[in-house]
Amino acid sequence: MQDGHFASNIVKSGGNHVHAWFIYHSTTGVSGLNDYFYYRDYQVEVNSTASPYTPSSRSNTQGLMDLTKTSNIDMTNMSYDTTGQPIFDGTNDYLVTDDNFLINGSQTWEIVAMSTGAPDSPAGILTNHHFQSPQSNFGINYVSGSRLGASIGYTDGSREYASKNTSYVIQENVPFHAILKYDSSNNTIEWFINGISDSTYSLSATPNFITQPICSGRWTPIYNDYYFNGEVYVGKVYGRALTSDEIKQNYNTYKNRFNL
Repeated sequence: MQDGHFASNIVKSGGNHVHAWFIYHSTTGVSGLNDYFYYRDYQVEVNSTASPYTPSSRSNTQGLMDLTKTSNIDMTNMSYDTTGQPIFDGTNDYLVTDDNFLINGSQTWEIVAMSTGAPDSPAGILTNHHFQSPQSNFGINYVSGSRLGASIGYTDGSREYASKNTSYVIQENVPFHAILKYDSSNNTIEWFINGISDSTYSLSATPNFITQPICSGRWTPIYNDYYFNGEVYVGKVYGRALTSDEIKQNYNTYKNRFNL
């Protein structure tokens, strides 16, 4: 303990959970707890050793999870199946965040999804693409030929949404794991399907980035068309380019859960 702060390694020894620190009054048992231990500025990391404490945000430190921010998601434009799970009916269903996000530079977009109908190209699955001036940001679309396509807006005012596509062909009612990774160091995007590299493209212009909501179910947060028909089980955006090993690890995490 130093200046009221402490760090501890917690090792999972069995089962499906771990225990964090707690303090109790009795020295012989834990029944009848009367004392309380309060956590403040709780910071969690997945690492082999504890990093030094800092009172500021840790979201830029690899392996650390920032637990200080939440964002509301508007669910009013969704349909639901018989079990109460949200689905996209392909006509007018979508989700959009209340907050705007600036995802600048290298980044990774990750989805686990399933199509239940033909694409209304470019049907947005997960995106914060801005289709008007200034053309900006990235997105994952379901496009003609039953493939995934990248929405990209560039600093020169151009855009694309159905030309840098996967070679993988989406099959209806078959779930899949997909990654769209942008690496600013070499200005390339790379698609991964079910943990395996699918295709790589060099970009001829520089992507542009502006603050936008994140949307799922239609092409952009504000464009009232090109809706996705299917289900999106997982949608994530990382502020860096994941490594191939990290992408494979993510796929392995989901493959049994979603029968990939």
